[in-house]
Amino acid sequence: IPPLYSFAISDLRYSSNIVLFILIVLGVSWIGRMIRWRADSARHRERFVYALYNFSREIIGAENFDDILSRAMRSIDEAFESDVAILLPAKSGQLEITIKSKTELIINEMEKAVAIWVYKNGRHAGKGTSTLSSAKWYYVPLKTRDSVLGVICLMKQQELDSVFSPEQKRLLEAFSGVIALALTKAS
Repeated sequence: IPPLYSFAISDLRYSSNIVLFILIVLGVSWIGRMIRWRADSARHRERFVYALYNFSREIIGAENFDDILSRAMRSIDEAFESDVAILLPAKSGQLEITIKSKTELIINEMEKAVAIWVYKNGRHAGKGTSTLSSAKWYYVPLKTRDSVLGVICLMKQQELDSVFSPEQKRLLEAFSGVIALALTKAS
């Protein structure tokens, strides 16, 4: 359409063509954005399934109760780059730290109260949730269909203000289900 290599419209009869071209460009752009979004979503799902598969294989290879806990703690520490503590009830019924990723990790009384709440209610709580969000740790119950066996406590190592993404929370929930099932079978 003359004038060539210009955005000027010399004849108004071609204005409908310009509008059509712009609509086509916008449509192709939107389709490209949707394809990129779906590809990213597929990559995230693949990472999720791969991590869960590897974790399940690791836990299945465990020989006893303590081995399950140590493998679970090590896998969670690697997968989430977080400090990890697993609290289980002692013979007295009180929650106690059974295993932790670092020997210097301490869970104060306020944080332990959040862990007790999670144990009693079987729901997530702590940092990044709407329940007891003032806690420094993120708490996930080790839950089977019938009962809660314990609590996993996590705190990100890198940034103190960061929280877990929804995808990480779902993966952690899947990990806790596998651990709870393994602990149930081991005891």
